[in-house]
Amino acid sequence: MSINCYINRSTPQWFISTDKPRIETRLQIFCFPYSGGGASIFYDWPKYFPQDINIMALQLPGHESRMAEELVSDLILLIDKLAVAISPYLDKPYIFFGHSLGALISFELTHRLKKMNVSLPKCLIVSGRAAPHTPSKNGIIHNLPNSEFIAKLKEYNGLPEIILDNQELLDLFLPIIRADFKLSESHLHMKDEPLPVPIIALAGKNDQNVIIENVALWMEHTTKSFKEYLLPGDHFFIKSHLEEVLNIIQDVIKETNI
Repeated sequence: MSINCYINRSTPQWFISTDKPRIETRLQIFCFPYSGGGASIFYDWPKYFPQDINIMALQLPGHESRMAEELVSDLILLIDKLAVAISPYLDKPYIFFGHSLGALISFELTHRLKKMNVSLPKCLIVSGRAAPHTPSKNGIIHNLPNSEFIAKLKEYNGLPEIILDNQELLDLFLPIIRADFKLSESHLHMKDEPLPVPIIALAGKNDQNVIIENVALWMEHTTKSFKEYLLPGDHFFIKSHLEEVLNIIQDVIKETNI
């Protein structure tokens, strides 16, 4: 299945507009995918929002349309590059939404932007991940042998059967997913001042890969408001319960009067 992502040629390839360019944009939602995922995850999102809201999805090197590029497995290096890539697009109000690995990336990027003294997101929506200062439930898995790594990935319920049943596809996707897991697992949280940005934390009630009690601890990372939503579903509730996720984002937009 092909995914049609309309790329504004003046836009750095790090962020892809998932809809045709919109003339008047009052708000941008920057979306950060989970491990192994790409911009296509958010392909359908624009149809749920008004025409003056633009969805911009992160496309990491080595993923989807950037498959020919070298994978990045160093989070500090990645944040350096993203801070440069996103800077031209901060002239309008914006929100960050990140799921799992994407939650960590968007959180660290917000801290970097704060240090740069530029405009910050109106809200940081972190999904499918416990607070960054808390321990991982699953430990380190990115360096496991293939058979053990695949078994762990199955616990996330995120690998489609079409990939699991096809050795060529597995050979293609495993290095990508390993690099993404390394991004997450090699990250060492450094205590920093809380962000002056509201945080919304989402989690699946049946997510076996997140310590649910630690999701509420995201509140320690903001000096502004905090809300937690526990939704039906497992780690990939953003697929099975997309409508609920989008309703929360729409409520955030209304409440912040953007």
